[in-house]
Amino acid sequence: MSHFTCDSYVPGPSKAEESDTDSNSQTSEEAKIQLKTALVYCEQLFLENNKIATEPSAVIKEEHMKIGEKLYSTIMETLAENIIVIEDDLILFEEADEEGLFEEVEDSGLQSDDEYNPDEKRSKIDTDDIPLDYKIKTHDRFVEARQSNQQVTTRNLQQWALAAASQFPDLEFKASEPWVKIFKRKHRIRQRKITKFVSERETATMEETHAAAEKFRLHTRALIPNYGLNTDLNTDQTGCQYQSTYNQTLAEQGSNVVLVKRKDMNKVTHSYTTQYVMTLSGKLLPTVFICLQEANGNFGPRVQKSVDAYAKIYTNVAITSSKSGKLTTALYKDFLIDVMKPYVKEEKFLFLN
Repeated sequence: MSHFTCDSYVPGPSKAEESDTDSNSQTSEEAKIQLKTALVYCEQLFLENNKIATEPSAVIKEEHMKIGEKLYSTIMETLAENIIVIEDDLILFEEADEEGLFEEVEDSGLQSDDEYNPDEKRSKIDTDDIPLDYKIKTHDRFVEARQSNQQVTTRNLQQWALAAASQFPDLEFKASEPWVKIFKRKHRIRQRKITKFVSERETATMEETHAAAEKFRLHTRALIPNYGLNTDLNTDQTGCQYQSTYNQTLAEQGSNVVLVKRKDMNKVTHSYTTQYVMTLSGKLLPTVFICLQEANGNFGPRVQKSVDAYAKIYTNVAITSSKSGKLTTALYKDFLIDVMKPYVKEEKFLFLN
């Protein structure tokens, strides 16, 4: 453990600035452990991105303390303003459940849907007399969202219901947990795992993609017998997620594929990419091509030194980097030179990508 000395005293952050909400939500042992773990992970991120040194200075100077106080204030403001919520995401009842991912709502013995009137929904007016033109249909908003491949959560349903109720000042309503359970059961909505994230372009050309894949399959089937088992080569890339995501949403039952749009597909698909090559006989080529993600596209001096050292130990990998963590055209050429050429040499081969 490192030891520090201070060459001057600078007052720390004032505890008086913390609100009652802060103290109540951040003093439990569970919250303390959660914050400590988050700070450890934050330090790892700084180290991985070459923003901090591995060891601190032996002396804490005034400028160090000022930076520390600023970081402390920023963290406390973030904790006060943000709450992390893990959502339950749902689909319509008719949707297929091939992987057993649905979470059924058990009958709690409450009244039927038609009779249900929770305490939170005591209306001072007869809502049946409100013209339909002025009602925002929560279910309609759900259907519209799913038709456009938007991710929908239980909290979305509650927010939409509150927005609808806000049109009527005299209507006392809370989108409580009992209410939303009844709503989901009435409209046959339940939880469903997201099977794939897609961009707008992908959803618009899905049929064309299937047609192109079938054409490719028929074409290659005629070529494969002309080459040997070890010179028929197939390659593909695999990536590790940069951004974790909760892969569930609301969807119509009966949907075999559940699609959700993301503005930045890179963040939910890759942090680094590996490219393998396999022969028709089932063997992997000796070298694996790995592309790591670097903010500037290239390794810094310290990281490059570590990469070179590991490359001497693990000789079965060829390592490079890019800003996105994905292969560019230039990097793909490097893959052909570093991985493919040493294997095929001068032999005739069929390369399927």
